[in-house]
Amino acid sequence: MSTSKLRLPSLLMLAAALGVALSGCAGSAYPAFDREQTAADQLPDDLTVETDGYDLSTTRFVGTHEGVDYFIVKAKDEADAGGPCVVILEPVGAVIGCGTGTGPLTVSSVGHTAAIAAVGVPAGEAEGWTRISENVVVRDAP
Repeated sequence: MSTSKLRLPSLLMLAAALGVALSGCAGSAYPAFDREQTAADQLPDDLTVETDGYDLSTTRFVGTHEGVDYFIVKAKDEADAGGPCVVILEPVGAVIGCGTGTGPLTVSSVGHTAAIAAVGVPAGEAEGWTRISENVVVRDAP
C-alpha cells in the first residue's frame, strides 16, 4: 500500500476523533484567542508571506515543535474564512492557511503539517501527531 493511502486513514481518523471530541463542548472554541496578546504572540516583522488579510492583533503563539513555531490568527474578513488561520513559521519562511468554522483544518509547509480544530483536539489519536496546544496538533510533513 502506498504511503499516501496510509496517510488518508490517519487524517480521517483524526477528523472523526475531532468530531466526537467537539460534540458537547462549551465555552470558547479557541481559548488562545481569549487571552490578551503578548509580545511572544506577535509575528516577526520580516515574514516572507503576505499578512494584509489577517487581523494581526489576534495572533497567538500556540507552540514550538522541532524548531518550528506555530501561531493562530483570525482573518480580517471572517465571512471569507469563517475560522482561525494557522501560521507555520519555519527558519526559512512561513505558511498561512485558513479554514472554516471549527475545523478541522490541516496546513502544510515544506517540512511540517499542523492541524487545528475547536477545543478537544485529542493527543495521539492518529499515529505521528504531537499535540502542542489545546487546539493544535503537528507532525512532519510526509
